[in-house]
Amino acid sequence: MTTQILVDDSDPSIQYGPGWVGSTNSRPVGTPDLNYPMYGTLHQAVTASQLSYSFLGHSIAVCGQISEDSFQVFQDRLYLLWNCFIDNVSIDVSPQLSSRPEEICCYRDDLPAGQHSIRLSVNASQAHPVAFDYLLYTPSSDIATGDLYLTSDNPVFKYGSDWVTLYSGMATKKAGSNFTFDFYGVSILWFGFYNTNRTFGGPNYAWAPLSYSVDGGSPMAIPIIPEAGLNDTVPPEILLFQTFAHPRGQHKLEVFFDGIKQGESALPIPLTLTSLVVKNGTTNPPSTSTTATPTVTSTTTTRGVKGVSSAHLKIILGCCSVAVLAFLFLCVSCIRHRMQRRRNIGPEYASSSVVEPFHHDPSSAPIRTRQKGQHSPQNQNQPEGEVEPARVERPPSNSLMTTQILVDDYDPSIQYGPGWVGATSSRPVGTPDLNYPMYGTLHKAVTPSELSYSFLGNSVAVCGQLSEDSFQVFQDKLYLIWNCFIDNVSIDVSPQLTRRPKEICCDRDDLPDGQHSIRLSANASQEHPISFDYLLYTPSSDSDIPTADLYLTSDNPAFKYGSDWVTSYFGMVTKTPGPGSNFTFDFYGVSILWFGFYNTTFGGPDYAWTPISYSVDGESPMAIPIVPEVGLNNTIPPVQSLLFQTFAHPRGQHRLEVFFDGLQQGTPGLPIPLTLASLVVQNGTTNPPSTSTPPDASDSTAPAASTTNKSGGKGVSGAHLKIILSCCSIAVLAFILLGVFWIRRRRQNIGPKYGASESSVAEPFHHDPSSAPIRTLQKGQNSSHNPPEVEVEPTRVAPPPSYVTGLHNS
Repeated sequence: MTTQILVDDSDPSIQYGPGWVGSTNSRPVGTPDLNYPMYGTLHQAVTASQLSYSFLGHSIAVCGQISEDSFQVFQDRLYLLWNCFIDNVSIDVSPQLSSRPEEICCYRDDLPAGQHSIRLSVNASQAHPVAFDYLLYTPSSDIATGDLYLTSDNPVFKYGSDWVTLYSGMATKKAGSNFTFDFYGVSILWFGFYNTNRTFGGPNYAWAPLSYSVDGGSPMAIPIIPEAGLNDTVPPEILLFQTFAHPRGQHKLEVFFDGIKQGESALPIPLTLTSLVVKNGTTNPPSTSTTATPTVTSTTTTRGVKGVSSAHLKIILGCCSVAVLAFLFLCVSCIRHRMQRRRNIGPEYASSSVVEPFHHDPSSAPIRTRQKGQHSPQNQNQPEGEVEPARVERPPSNSLMTTQILVDDYDPSIQYGPGWVGATSSRPVGTPDLNYPMYGTLHKAVTPSELSYSFLGNSVAVCGQLSEDSFQVFQDKLYLIWNCFIDNVSIDVSPQLTRRPKEICCDRDDLPDGQHSIRLSANASQEHPISFDYLLYTPSSDSDIPTADLYLTSDNPAFKYGSDWVTSYFGMVTKTPGPGSNFTFDFYGVSILWFGFYNTTFGGPDYAWTPISYSVDGESPMAIPIVPEVGLNNTIPPVQSLLFQTFAHPRGQHRLEVFFDGLQQGTPGLPIPLTLASLVVQNGTTNPPSTSTPPDASDSTAPAASTTNKSGGKGVSGAHLKIILSCCSIAVLAFILLGVFWIRRRRQNIGPKYGASESSVAEPFHHDPSSAPIRTLQKGQNSSHNPPEVEVEPTRVAPPPSYVTGLHNS
């Protein structure tokens, strides 16, 4: 009961009836919105409709939201608005699972283990809209890929000594209290609870910062915000923080409760935990004794084929089968050959004293032999026209100049010197914060320090942020505060890559292909702090990156623009709502970040919120508003800003579709154009498996590596790749041995029939008078009968007509 599968409303396996519309909700990170939906998405209906979902398990819960007015109107007859059926049997509406004010659920926890179907029937209307949020079920079999919902009493959680049970979860009040959780997946969502009880918030309580770290990376600070507007009798569950996405695999989450700063009079708000969600996890992870590094290929499995994708398993079994069959055939052939040799020579050695000359067919052409390396005259005059196997050229990459590897500041491969501290930034979704860092994280320093990173490529850029005061003080001598070295050679500070006001960069784009090291020397101080944000590098043309975040500029040839897109500033832009403004991109990865640009030509008093929508793998479109920006000077060039980010999907082939909807009819103002400066593909690869179409959206649990890979193993985990290559090597070796054996046997069979003469003229054997007389036998003739001896001329003679019908007397 403590581990369940979470299915969000955006899951393509849910079958929606007519009338459901997907939507997203935005909130500042860390703000306790008590009705914030799971993953920030809902499916809403204002007309009567249904939805259904099939599962293999023994318990189920379906949750959504209705308005406070609907709760008042229907009260104890909520089934008239929200009615659930399991296998066509109605079940009662239950209290809220998370104590959220507007949440409504129905559940059943005593089902027999097996296949079931849940159906939600809503009697929605304009006056009483209904929203579906998520469902939870307890599986009765292993789930290869799914989001896991774990309650606070899960035995895999490792609490420090200062944690205690409180209400429906766990809590700690003491600074320094730690929490550890080893998980297999992509990211973690941490849910806790608030109320106005003086143990959790109020005027005497202050922000109590906590921090988390994944795989030993730099801790990320997350504030717990005091909440004073809740009833103190029911602490509702709320999302406290979410980790960034990492490559799917084994990871370790560590959470540290730091408390408030020493000397402050206020009390720290306790850290609480009610449940965790592991995104893209599995109920049967590969066995590992230590935490893996953040690469997909780091773990091995000791459970047979568990954790191996079906595609890899087929390859492995196929190679093993071929190897075994080839080995068995080789053994059988060897045994038969040995038995045949024994029958031929036998203990009597009957054929050793009887030599039967070759049989010549006058109608056949003379037999010619040639030595190794000798050219056949016939082949010289008439080439055989052998067809050389076609070479399969490696497909060209998208564009080496427009596809780069993005390495964010939290990447564990970056070597930080002392003094760097990780921090996060929050902003409402859709709000153009022009200095919002990549992925919302920075590493800050207020003392001189360094960082370094090694890469295999031919260009690199390192970017961070300075204060406006630092730009004014240092001006054209920014190298005194921000200095970069490539292979210990200093390079100049460059203009901002994205034209963000506080961004500072250094870059070099003419490096020779190969291994390089970039080092940033930051002369930071309390007056002039320095923040490192990210670096970009172009990988070498002959290197493949199996797992990385890809940075693609708007001119990438893989992007498919509609007819109404035009080039503008340093990106692409469309102003006309409709099919011509659509955008399509097939990608291999987990999620997409879309960066566009703002300035006063794209916002202001004459412009209004302009909704766009996106869809991944044909799911219901998600609405994202483009917010007008009026705080920029019209002389400033367009500034790149994050417009939206898709939800994380299982790593694999996907299709992103973006629709520019424009303003609703009758809305005053002008629509802000949709722009694209760059895209980031999280957990992508520079050499994805070849596929002509994205996977079927209905197959949400298919492993990411199920597509055929023509590149010989890119994107396949290291452990699986070794197995596949070993099996293939065994199969190839068996075929080589089989081929050598077959050739030797064929040569042995040919030798006694045609002899070893190199001449093109058949010459009979020569008789040695000193040797015993040679007797020839016809088929069926007794060897005791002595026929007349055959005299053989010592000179060369023409071939006789035949030796088959008897002795020939010339």
